[in-house]
Amino acid sequence: RACAVLAASAAAALLGGCPGGGAPTPRARGQVLGPIDSSVRVVLVDPGSSHLSQAAVGPDGRFELPLPAGLLAPWVVVHGPGGVLVQSDALADPAAGAALAPVAPWSSALRAQLAGGRVRFDWAPVAAEPGLPAPAQYSLLVLYPVAGGAEPGQSTLLTRDPWAEQAWDEFVGLLPGIDPAGDTLELVVRASGREPPGWASWVGARARWRPRDGHLEALPPGE
Repeated sequence: RACAVLAASAAAALLGGCPGGGAPTPRARGQVLGPIDSSVRVVLVDPGSSHLSQAAVGPDGRFELPLPAGLLAPWVVVHGPGGVLVQSDALADPAAGAALAPVAPWSSALRAQLAGGRVRFDWAPVAAEPGLPAPAQYSLLVLYPVAGGAEPGQSTLLTRDPWAEQAWDEFVGLLPGIDPAGDTLELVVRASGREPPGWASWVGARARWRPRDGHLEALPPGE
């Protein structure tokens, strides 16, 4: 009987519970693919309950996050090298735990060009590798100054290609209320796809762009 008690205690410890018979704490488990260094962080975020916690990431990229009682709609964020990040879908049932598919961060340089009355943005495509979104859809989020507004306006371009191009007048038409005196736009490139399941968005590039002189300043994507 003593052996049985010890075995039960060991099993409870592996599950995250207490040897005294308390219910095990559910956990979200997963693995970050690719190079693992000190810049790789995994965070659990639940704005509804103001919960924020960070997991230790093993040398092989594996992680687990305790899911305490009271979470409402938490999600997992992987911060990768250079400030890139990946965000999961909201966990459907935190009380049941979650096994997340392995995921890999994605990053890219972002280029913007205004010439001949047309504007073009392009970036590196997502590679066909495990843990990256496939088939990929890209979105270019444009944040712009609004006349008389403290918060920036937002507009999004969606594309299946790793670029977006259109007439400059059409592009400006997508930015209602833009401040004529403002001269800088913030650009954010995201990718998404049906695979791997459970992951919603890869943020691979962010930059400030000044169209009048073409100045482009790269920013940490997860800023």
